[in-house]
Amino acid sequence: MIKVVYLYNLKAEADSAEFERYYFNERIDQVMVLPELLQFTFSRLAGENQAYRYMAECYFADMATAQRVLNSEAFKNVHGYIADKITDKQVLFYDTYAWKPAEYGQKQPKWIKVADTPAFVPPLHSKSFAWSMIDKESVGVENVSISVSEIQPGGTAEMDVHPESDQYFFVLSGRGKTILAGREFFMEPNGCLFIPRNSPHAMEVIGQETLRALVVFAPALT
Repeated sequence: MIKVVYLYNLKAEADSAEFERYYFNERIDQVMVLPELLQFTFSRLAGENQAYRYMAECYFADMATAQRVLNSEAFKNVHGYIADKITDKQVLFYDTYAWKPAEYGQKQPKWIKVADTPAFVPPLHSKSFAWSMIDKESVGVENVSISVSEIQPGGTAEMDVHPESDQYFFVLSGRGKTILAGREFFMEPNGCLFIPRNSPHAMEVIGQETLRALVVFAPALT
């Protein structure tokens, strides 16, 4: 289901009672008879400085239907009368997952599960698997990448360096040791190791528990 939200800002000199009367008594019936419109609500926003703000919510089965109806003559007639009574009109598109301003093309929120993400073996790692959760392919971002990493007992990450990306290694469970820029860091749950870009580092598991971590690169590795 798609929810389309109109936000109206009336001019200060506009008659809000007339605006509401027109919307409810004269034009909404033209919209409500459209079979594609599943539901329609109209209300004044409450709160300080909201006296001239209104919200109309329209529900459709899918985006294609929403766009077709919103461009129809029936909807244009509804908004034609009030054009001289508002300072601006914003249109927000909602879908079953998220909302975005239609004209700005913002990225869509997305829930990603490790169980639904294919595992891969990171370069220079042994007895290790990782699941890429947030990256360019999954959500279209390039300024950061986030993955879940597991290094099994006896596993290692050989000496490596990332010239253009800072790395953040947040330990979820297990313990490990990192050699970073000539120093030793011992890692345990609920702690985060910061690995600055262009810093040589190597890692190994301590004990018999898998080292599991949330790994962030900023910007994303290329």
